[in-house]
Amino acid sequence: MHRRDLARSTLLAVLATTPATAWARSGKPARHGAARRGIAVWYGEDRQGQTMANGRPFDASARTAASVHFPLGTRVRVTDLETRKSVAVTITDTTVPGSRVLIDLSRGASRALGIKTKGKARVEVVPIGFDRTQARRRAGAER
Repeated sequence: MHRRDLARSTLLAVLATTPATAWARSGKPARHGAARRGIAVWYGEDRQGQTMANGRPFDASARTAASVHFPLGTRVRVTDLETRKSVAVTITDTTVPGSRVLIDLSRGASRALGIKTKGKARVEVVPIGFDRTQARRRAGAER
């Protein structure tokens, strides 16, 4: 019985410390309420029209974002912790694993959040839904 308890405790510890990127790549919807805090930046003009990880062309004016912390297709609410402004975006692309940035917002999303001029902000990102149409990854659609 003791070994079973030890094994269960070890499994729970491993699951609790598994990086978010493990489930981000799985394509499964993120859990509602699993909030993360970090830095948001924006990207845009130089990527206009390029193929995103979901296989679709990038539209800088859309309210979309890139992140390795949430699966493609996840709808998230991004809140600027300083101003309390928020915007809902869909994860349509991925960022570089190991980046210190939690989420890269499109130009349209950064304008709505009010961070376009300052370039970055400390934010909270909360999953609010899942859009399966944005989750598809075309073969060879690597960043």
